[in-house]
Amino acid sequence: MKKIKAVILVLVLVFVTGTFAFPSLIDVYKRGKIKLVGDPAYGKTNDWESLFYDVVKQITVAPDGSVFVSNGRQNNVYKFSPTGQLIKTFGQKGLGTGDTNLPGYLSILDNKYLVIAENALLLRVSIFDLSGKYYKLLRTKKAPWNVIALKNNTIAFLYINYPPGVNFPQTHPIDVVIKNILTGEEKIVFSTKILDKSVVNVDGTGLTIGKFTGEVFIAQTGDGNLMVGITDKPDILVFSPTGEKINSFKLNMNPLPADNTYIEQISRYKLAKMKINDAKFPFFIKLYKSIENSGKYKEYFNDYLPYYREVFVDSEGNFLFFKWDKCIEKCDPVFQVYSPQGKYICETKLETGIYDIQIDHKWTQMAFTSKGLFGLFQIKNSDDISLRVVKVKLE
Repeated sequence: MKKIKAVILVLVLVFVTGTFAFPSLIDVYKRGKIKLVGDPAYGKTNDWESLFYDVVKQITVAPDGSVFVSNGRQNNVYKFSPTGQLIKTFGQKGLGTGDTNLPGYLSILDNKYLVIAENALLLRVSIFDLSGKYYKLLRTKKAPWNVIALKNNTIAFLYINYPPGVNFPQTHPIDVVIKNILTGEEKIVFSTKILDKSVVNVDGTGLTIGKFTGEVFIAQTGDGNLMVGITDKPDILVFSPTGEKINSFKLNMNPLPADNTYIEQISRYKLAKMKINDAKFPFFIKLYKSIENSGKYKEYFNDYLPYYREVFVDSEGNFLFFKWDKCIEKCDPVFQVYSPQGKYICETKLETGIYDIQIDHKWTQMAFTSKGLFGLFQIKNSDDISLRVVKVKLE
């Protein structure tokens, strides 16, 4: 009996000391690179091409490994099992309870609820439980942008106060708001102004050629607080769900100068892609020609590029800031890792392999968790342009 107990004790000690344990995400990041190699068993029975035939989607992962994907153009949400099988589809277009209009950002509230950002102009946010059952509809005072869950029945979002008129570039006053889902109370915890130089004015209408100037980012921290950052500054702030500032730190990076060569290359590339995507709309073609004919690409940029183009918080509470680079197309992005307290840890490259991913604030589709890295990716150089949910084992 004593020998059996000793063996059990040894096994427990081995597990605790990490010999058999799954590595921490920090250990993974410190290796300097993550290769995007999808688990072939994950979701292998799904026909992704028929399931996801457009790219207007966002992803979040529940604590048990279930994956939720918002389907913007079809006005619904998918739930997948931890092994990738489709379990349920819920939501539909409409203005009633349980409807989901152009669903976008998804996030998990208090490990119980799925917060769904809808079309911001409808002034509403929908909340479902993690089984996909409707729970609550929230009304907001203004259009809520970039809606995220926090903790203790609170969510956060941006109120972007667009000025009247059609003068571009525009200065946007932006409020960061925390809202209690039970009482409906809203509290502004941070305010700033952003000069958006990347908007072109033609006949009183604006076209954004790309986010090359400052932008406000918000994220749920690992312990359910609120992170706030502005991409053209190195300062990061953290607020409690009741709105008190509880931490701040600076990024260990410098912004890249926006030199003329890069500005012209990236502008022409962006315009060429938009022409392909919007070729059926003559009005947009007029906007593109206006930009090209002027040749004044520089006026849509600041002197320096933003510090970062996206931020994630992993399941261990670490902050991942994807650095801005001057790569034009199909790049392997690099991100910096910071501890939950804001201490710089390391840099890591994401080797994309066969997958085509876009690191962009509006369409970034990844979740870094202890169960793996989950992403919505396309296959490079494939006739199948649909997205698919990919699980990358982080070992």
